[in-house]
Amino acid sequence: MFISILLTILIIALFLAAFVFTVFPIIWGVLFSLAGTLIYVIWKGIGALGVLNFWLIIGLSALYLIFDFLAGYYGTKKFGASIWGFLGSILGGIFGTMVLGFIGLVIGPVIGAILFEFLFNKNIKQSFRSGLGALFGVFVGMFGKLIILTIIVGTFILGIMQH
Repeated sequence: MFISILLTILIIALFLAAFVFTVFPIIWGVLFSLAGTLIYVIWKGIGALGVLNFWLIIGLSALYLIFDFLAGYYGTKKFGASIWGFLGSILGGIFGTMVLGFIGLVIGPVIGAILFEFLFNKNIKQSFRSGLGALFGVFVGMFGKLIILTIIVGTFILGIMQH
């Protein structure tokens, strides 16, 4: 009985952490929902969730990761960045997050895109457009990942209720 309560609390905490780390992405939030799903499946068996629901959660988790990359790419390209602006936004996001946490996640890609675009293309106006595109990509990515994560949680809950 105690173990069941403890595992239930752990799984709920992991799913809540998935949302927290999607908004404050020090690590991909979806990893927490995957951990919660795997703990549940190991604990109760895959039949308790449903094989289809399990694989749907795995597929949605992959979509989450792909969307994270594509949103940044789309944001920078939408605003006319070169490959250098896009690369700068990725490196700026990584470095900014490590140094400044959430604030670094927001401003790191912008600064990285501006710096790389200017270093390699020498066009200040285009550099700032690339930075704006990186910021756009960060917020589109966060919004899209929250939607995907909500679908993952819904799939998990419906899977438990059905089985």
